[in-house]
Amino acid sequence: MVEEISEENDNNFLVGRMIGEQGFKVGHNEDRALYEEGREEGIPDEESSGSNNSMPPDSGDINDIDFDGNKERCNLSHTSRLMKSLVGLFCTNLIPDDLTHVGSMQIFESIEAVRILKFIIVTTVLIIVVHFSVRGLNWEHDVYYSLGNFFHYDFVTAVLYSVVFAMIARIGKKKGTDRLAFIVPALASSIIQSASSNVWFLQNSITFYNVSCIWPWQLFLFIFIICSLIIFMSYLHIRNSIRDSSYVQRLVEVLFIFAFFLLPKVLHAQFHFHHYYSFWLLGMIFNRDEWWNQLIMAIAWGQFINGIGVYGADPVHTCAHALHTSISNNCLRVKADEEIIIDTMEKYGGEWIETILSSGLGDACFYKSAALAPDIANCTTGS
Repeated sequence: MVEEISEENDNNFLVGRMIGEQGFKVGHNEDRALYEEGREEGIPDEESSGSNNSMPPDSGDINDIDFDGNKERCNLSHTSRLMKSLVGLFCTNLIPDDLTHVGSMQIFESIEAVRILKFIIVTTVLIIVVHFSVRGLNWEHDVYYSLGNFFHYDFVTAVLYSVVFAMIARIGKKKGTDRLAFIVPALASSIIQSASSNVWFLQNSITFYNVSCIWPWQLFLFIFIICSLIIFMSYLHIRNSIRDSSYVQRLVEVLFIFAFFLLPKVLHAQFHFHHYYSFWLLGMIFNRDEWWNQLIMAIAWGQFINGIGVYGADPVHTCAHALHTSISNNCLRVKADEEIIIDTMEKYGGEWIETILSSGLGDACFYKSAALAPDIANCTTGS
């Protein structure tokens, strides 16, 4: 009888011990969850208030690394010390954000203004780096475009483009444009763009004539792959915007970009979609905070940097824009209508235009019939 009671007590003890251990684990896990939730919401724990009863961290500490203004949790507990250092370096601002005050004197209105200024500085530095790198490697570039030309003619334009980009892409709310996580993809994108000029089927421009008559099938395949990737990323962009109910705001941004920056340009017959301009538009659309979204923005901005640094901020209406500016500023004393000049330019090319303008016979030639125009001897001031 005593042995039966003893055996029953032993069984009850074991069952109670198991239940107690399980309860402890459940309670510990619940406390851990509450502890982590409090950390995320900014609630100070007991350790920070001086108590010794704080919840000890689990093995494998979680490192909070701020990439894009959001707290991205990077569990680096199982990585090497070197990898932790590299990731930390990759995600560290090269210029601090808190430069709004010097002592008691306010210099900038807000941190957002500091970040936009840093974005402009990074852009300018990368344009200079790409400008000299491409020329040093003797890749395709505008041989007449110098760094002096950039600062004289295109620097203000590049700044204006950067400010508009910063406003729509919310650069002021992001913390990564002066980090290697943004700079390295942007610089790599810019260098690869110039390196691709050595690939024969990529040596074509995006104009209505070139696409219709000149592009080889390899280029169409390449464009198909690129467009497929963009469509897939656009799908993710739209899906996530629907999930967080920001799709109306994103749609308004796209309509704004199309109505103000694309539609007035593309309706012109002389429209040429320079790659700096097309990727400037694309980068503003991919402005969410996911890492892949930020990567696309950095790659697109690298293309903008390449276009400005290698070729300059050429107008998307090419010669028509240059001709309009020249006539408006009396650089060319031609009384003929611009549309007639543009039509003649399309028929006979730029060299013929230069010849008749230099000879002073522009007005007479532009108003001659098409059959007589190619022969400059038929262009007389008395006609």
